[in-house]
Parts: sequence; C-alpha cells; structure tokens
Amino acid sequence: MFSEDSALLDKGRSLDKEIEAALRSADAAAEAAAVHMPREPTAPSPGRNLLIFFCISGFIFNQINFSQLPAFLPDYAERTKGVAPTWVGLILGIQGVCGMLATLIAPMLIRRFANMPTLAAAQSILAISTLVLGLCCDGLGEFGFIALCMSMRALQGFADGVAQVSSMSVIVRVVPPQTTGMYVGLTEGLRSIGTLIGPVIGGFAYRASWEDTSGNWRLPFILTGSFVTMNAVAFVLLASSVDHARIAQSPSRKSLYTIYAIPHASLIVFACAASIFTLGFYEPTLVPYLTGAPFKLTTGQTGLLMTGTSLIMGVTAAIAGPAQYVCGQMVQMVVGELMAAGSMALFGFTDPYAYPQFTVVSYVMSCASVMVIFVAATEMLVRVLRTFDVDPNDHAEALSAGVSFSFTAGLVGGSLCGGAMQQHLDFRGACRSIFYILITLPVITIVPFHPLFMRGKKLAKSAPGPKNKKGRRDVEEGED
Repeated sequence: MFSEDSALLDKGRSLDKEIEAALRSADAAAEAAAVHMPREPTAPSPGRNLLIFFCISGFIFNQINFSQLPAFLPDYAERTKGVAPTWVGLILGIQGVCGMLATLIAPMLIRRFANMPTLAAAQSILAISTLVLGLCCDGLGEFGFIALCMSMRALQGFADGVAQVSSMSVIVRVVPPQTTGMYVGLTEGLRSIGTLIGPVIGGFAYRASWEDTSGNWRLPFILTGSFVTMNAVAFVLLASSVDHARIAQSPSRKSLYTIYAIPHASLIVFACAASIFTLGFYEPTLVPYLTGAPFKLTTGQTGLLMTGTSLIMGVTAAIAGPAQYVCGQMVQMVVGELMAAGSMALFGFTDPYAYPQFTVVSYVMSCASVMVIFVAATEMLVRVLRTFDVDPNDHAEALSAGVSFSFTAGLVGGSLCGGAMQQHLDFRGACRSIFYILITLPVITIVPFHPLFMRGKKLAKSAPGPKNKKGRRDVEEGED
C-alpha cells in the first residue's frame, strides 16, 4: 500500500514538472511573438521628423552634387587642362557606375555596421571627396587632373550609393507602416528635383568667375560640399542618439533576391527605371535642343525653365502622395506612364516650328510624370511584398537598394544613351523611340496583377490591417 502511494506521488511530481515546463515554453513563445510583432501605426515624433527631414534633404543635396558636374566639366577640362572628350565622358560616368554597384553592396554593410553609423560614414566620405575635388585641382597637369577626378568621382559614387540605401532604410523603419510606400516614393521623387537644378547651380556658380576667364572651378564644389557636409554633421549627431540608434539600427537578414525574385516587384522597379530614364536623357540633349532653332533660348533661360519645372515637380509630389489613396496606386501609375509617353509623343511628332509652345508643355509634363509614377509605384511595391508574405520592415535595406538602383540605373542609362541617340536619330527621333518604349509600360503595369498571374493571391491593402484568425493580414482584390 505504501509503495502504491509513493508511486502516485512520484507521478504527480513529474506531472507538475511537465506543466511548469509547458508554461515556461508558452511564455517564451509569447515573448518571441511580441518581439517580432509588426509595429503599430504611430505618428512620427519631432525627433523622428528631424531625422526624416535630413534623410530627404540628403537625397536632394547629394543629387545636386552628382548632377552639377556636366554643366562645367567639359569646358574646364578641355580648355584649361587639355583633357580629351573621351576622358571627360569617363569622369562623368564613373560616379553613376560606382553608385549602382554600391546600392547592391550597401545592405551587406548595413547588416555589418548598422544603419546610422553606415549613413554617417558614407555622408562624411561624400563631403570630404567633394571638397577635395574642388580645392585640390590647382597646379595639376592633365594626367594629375584626370587621376584626381576619376578617384574622387568613384569615391563619391560609392559613398552616395551607400548613403541612399541607408537613408531610405532609416525612413522605412521610422515612418508608420501605412505610409512606408508614400514616403519612399516622395523621397525618390524629390531626389529627381536635384537632377534638374544641379546643372543650373553648377553652371551659374562656374560662370561667377572672379579669378580668371576660364571659369570658377572651386565655387560649385564649395556650395554643394557645404550642404553635403551639413547633412554629414547632422547624421553624426543623430547616430550618437540612443533613441535614433535603437530605431534605425535593426539589421536586415534578407537578401535582394527575396524581394526581386517576385516578378511583380521586379516589373514595378523596371517601370520606375524607365520613367527616370527620360530625366537622364535630357541631361546631354535638352540644352542643345532649346538653344538651337527655332527656340534659340539662352543658357540662363534654359536654367530658369529647369528651375521652374523643379518647383512644379515639388507641387506634383505634394499632390500625388495623398491622391494615390483616392484613385488607387495602379490607376495613378498608369496615368503617370501615359503622361510620360504623351510628353515624348509631343516632342517627337509635333513640328517645333509650328507649335513651339508644346516643347515647354512636353518637358514639364515629362518631369511631373516621374513624381506621379514613383509615389504610386513604391506603395504598390510595398503592397506586393505584403501580398507574398514579405514584411517590408524586415527587408528595409533590400527594398531601399532596389529602388535606389532603379533610380540610378535609369538616370545613368538615360545620360549615357542620350548623346548617342541624339547623334544618330536627332532629338525628335530619339523622343519617338522612347515613346514606343514608354507606351508599353501601362500593359506591364496592369497585366501581371490579373488574377491569372497572381498565384491565387489577392493584392494586399495599402495599410496593414489586423490579423485574421489564420494569422494573416486582411487583403483586398488585386485591382484598385
């Protein structure tokens, strides 16, 4: 009898231990789920708004710094240093190539060193290389000038590419989840403003020559270098902040392949690159076209046109952000793509002698379409990721790298191809060729989201909804 009671007591104790172990396991699972639970939408604090401001301003100033050089390098290098046009082209192109490579390497650097330290270091390197390029060219011969320009431009491109991805991933993690796509689109759209006003600032600063008749090489770099340095100091100060470091230093463990193996995501990025291609195309072609017959505008008048268009782009960005939630991202993307194609049709198929006013309309409409497309496309990209069970916050660096790569690739591709296209097809013929490409973008945008190509899924909502009983977020139909 005593032995039976002892056996029952032992069984009770072992059962108690099993229950305690099960409770501890359940508590651990609950804590882990709380850690990985998506953050709830919260309004950005003043400190976070300051961080977002400097990230966006960094995009604009860095792009101005990138795009100002074509306005005066050919004149200074060929007349003052005797540099051949081939080397001038290589100097102009190496920054974009290094920038594209850097956007692919940046996620690895961020995983290793975290966002804010990487961003502060990249922006500081960009500021230093800009000032060195502007202040250390005096007394150099032809080959010394080429070596300095090639090395500093390559360093600027790499630093700028890393800064782009770091800034964008910071923005993705700081803003409320339901506005992620809108902020990414606005940031990339506002960055394109720097593409337009960079040559204007560089050209006017270069012509403000109080030293000699060959142009003021230093002043453009001092101006843009000052703005870049200001952002570098701001990032260094923000990196030392505990709150910002905690917010922006969560490393991504996923690769670019995770996102862009999804065909729908890759097609959206391609549409963005194609729209930016038009801005790159204008860099070597627009000024010669407008300063020739029948327009015969001065360089100053062309600069004013670019500056005014930049302001219109800013207004368009402010409208396109909230408008996408009214008309739907897909509708807005298609409208922007038709605007881009229509602007090229006006350039290519209307007689500039009979309808010179259409030229200004075409240019403004083309630049505004970039804003319309980019703002909606990035939100569509976020929705696609959620549809295929990919959390944008867990892939912030890869998401940022892909968007930045599409922007840089489109801009550099348009700039490199623009001169050759104008030489062989003339400006209007090149515009007709671009039109035939852009007019296919609405088809690429709409068709993949037909239920036949969605693998049985429905496109996720713009804002992440509450989880349903199956643990998945609510979704809506694939069409807006």
